[in-house]
Amino acid sequence: MTISRRGFLGAILAAAAAPAIVKSDSLMRIMVPRPVLLTLWGDGVHDDAQALQALISGQSVAFQGRAFGPRPDGTIYLPVGTFAMGAAAIVGPGSKLFGNGSTLKALHDGPMLDIKNDDTGVQISGFHFIGRGNPGIKVKP
Repeated sequence: MTISRRGFLGAILAAAAAPAIVKSDSLMRIMVPRPVLLTLWGDGVHDDAQALQALISGQSVAFQGRAFGPRPDGTIYLPVGTFAMGAAAIVGPGSKLFGNGSTLKALHDGPMLDIKNDDTGVQISGFHFIGRGNPGIKVKP
């Protein structure tokens, strides 16, 4: 079998280029970090205000080691627990927040849930409130 010069040179060039042809995922793996979820404790000690606000805003939080979030329609069903509130959570129009016997405990002087008077469609039920002589829910004018 005879190999032409052109064939020989083509084979040499192909052999030289072969190490450069590799799968792109072996060059550099791109790691996408998982978002850091706020933790909803429900133990009455840790401040749950930021996590509850995130839930009301439609985000997921961590609860008992798992992601926990609003239902697809935006409804939030809080599990049974005592949720300490270091600040008021702002409840926007159309928010649906159900406590299933949950307790909101104030760690500050002020309401635990703040609603504007013109926010329509807000539904809140199933909560017990433990405060410092302050209202659990405040409706702002």
